[in-house]
Amino acid sequence: MEFASYSDGTITQAQMQSLGMNNLFLIDARSEARFEEKHIQNAVNIEWRQVLNHLDEIPTDKTVVLYCDSGLLSSKAHFALKLVGYENVRVLLGGYSDWK
Repeated sequence: MEFASYSDGTITQAQMQSLGMNNLFLIDARSEARFEEKHIQNAVNIEWRQVLNHLDEIPTDKTVVLYCDSGLLSSKAHFALKLVGYENVRVLLGGYSDWK
C-alpha cells in the first residue's frame, strides 16, 4: 500500500480542462442504466466492478478519469487499477453530481 499517495488520486474539472479533454480517457463507472440517462461527453461506460475485465480498453498513454455520481464507486475502480499497475488514473472530484 506504500504506492498510495494522498494527493495524486483526484482531478478537478479545471485540471481536466487544462490538460485538454482530448488528452483524457473518461470512464463512467456507474451502471449502464445511469450512463444511458446522462453522462459526460465522450465517456465510456465500464461499471466499477468490471474495470479489471476491461484492461485492454484502458489506455496507458492518456490520463484516465473515472467518475460516478459522488466519487465512491469510481474510487474503488481507481484503487483496483492502481493495484494492477496503472499510474495514469484519477477520480473526478465531486463526481458527475458536481459536473452537471
